[in-house]
Amino acid sequence: MFKQSNINPILRLTWELLADPRISQKMRTKLRADARSYQYRDYMIGKLELKQMIDSSKENRKLAVYHWGRDCDQCEADGVTAIPATVVAYENWEARIHDNAEGPTRTEIISFDEYRSFASTRRDHRAEQYNY
Repeated sequence: MFKQSNINPILRLTWELLADPRISQKMRTKLRADARSYQYRDYMIGKLELKQMIDSSKENRKLAVYHWGRDCDQCEADGVTAIPATVVAYENWEARIHDNAEGPTRTEIISFDEYRSFASTRRDHRAEQYNY
C-alpha cells in the first residue's frame, strides 16, 4: 500500500546490532526476541498515515486510485477509478482488488491530474509468445 515512514528506533538499532559479527549467539537470541516485539507496524499509525494521504489527494470528496494486475495466463491490465475519499472506502476497494487477484497486483492512490490523463492498457503476454 505505502512505505512505512516511521520505523521504531529500537527496531532500527536491533537490526544494526544483529548485523555486527562480534555479537554473541546468546545476545543474538535476545535481540531477535526484541525485534519480534517491535517489528509490527502500529495499526493506528498506519490508519492515520492513510487518512493524511487521502486528505491530501482528495478532490470533491472523491479519491483517484490506480490498480495494475497480471493473471495466471500472463494477461496484464491496469485501470483507474474514483472512490469516496474515506479510509474505509479505500481499504474495501483495495481488499476487493487483492481478493480477486489471480496473480501479482498493485494498488495506489494517484492524483486527479493522473486520473484525467490515464489511458488504460491491456497486454496478453502468452498470446504474444505463441502468436495467437
